[in-house]
Amino acid sequence: MDPVHACAGWSILCWIEAHPGLAAWLQAVFSVLAILVAIAAPVMMAAAERRRRQAHLNRQAVRVAGMVSAAIEVLAKAASDREKRQVFGEVGGYPVHIFESAKLALARLDIGTIEHEGISRAIHILSMHLQASENDVSDFAHFADSDDGGDRWASHIDERSQAAIDLYLSVKAAAAPRKANLLTRMRDHLPKKS
Repeated sequence: MDPVHACAGWSILCWIEAHPGLAAWLQAVFSVLAILVAIAAPVMMAAAERRRRQAHLNRQAVRVAGMVSAAIEVLAKAASDREKRQVFGEVGGYPVHIFESAKLALARLDIGTIEHEGISRAIHILSMHLQASENDVSDFAHFADSDDGGDRWASHIDERSQAAIDLYLSVKAAAAPRKANLLTRMRDHLPKKS
């Protein structure tokens, strides 16, 4: 009996049985596919791990940027009030631990491993603002004796605080662009306040 007619219900299997060289071709094709999967799987896993590590670094950069801008903002708020401003003239009058914790967080963040150029640049600029703000605290005695009683010094620190907040917001937006885009789109569709 002809093998093709013997199993009419199983047409594909019967067709494979009728062509003995087909098994070798199928084995060769699936062997090549297995090799491609064996090569692609580690590459895809490494890329996923790199994306996960960068996302972690970006979240860490957002936290550090928040700490630095908060430290500068606390300084600006204290400097804007003439009565509070007098504590800068006293030894240890300003809470130095705010700068120390922000500097420690900056030191722990490895800026060189952040792939997003905008985030690493913003963190670098924030670290320079932090250092300059710390210098401003130590230079207060010089400014306090000026004609304006340190008002120009306070406005300078306030400008630096605004720049630090803007940098923090740019780091936050760059670290989570999808979320920032979603929030922007949602804000654009809200009714305008009159």
